[in-house]
Amino acid sequence: SSRVLWTLAVTQLCQYFDTTTNSWSTNGCSVVSVTDSLLVTCSCNHLTDFAVFQMPVTITPKQLLGLIALIIIPFAIAGVWWYRKRQASKNADRYAATEMSTGNYNKFDA
Repeated sequence: SSRVLWTLAVTQLCQYFDTTTNSWSTNGCSVVSVTDSLLVTCSCNHLTDFAVFQMPVTITPKQLLGLIALIIIPFAIAGVWWYRKRQASKNADRYAATEMSTGNYNKFDA
């Protein structure tokens, strides 16, 4: 198993103990609200005993690298596109300046 790098957040789950499967389940239960003081309001569509679980949301080094790539790659692509567009514009300006300085206007004649 991968080593956990750090906990990003804590999420609350409303669960009940399902005696059929002998395990905790969220079926039919949901978190309605969570206050700043971590008061959790649950809503269940059945009458069972339920509990609130706080589950840490963690990230591994491999997941962190994937997240960084998802953030950086679009910016890198946009940067390359912008740079190439800027260079093309500069080259077009240089070409126009050269044409004007040599007096070669034939390309604009009909």
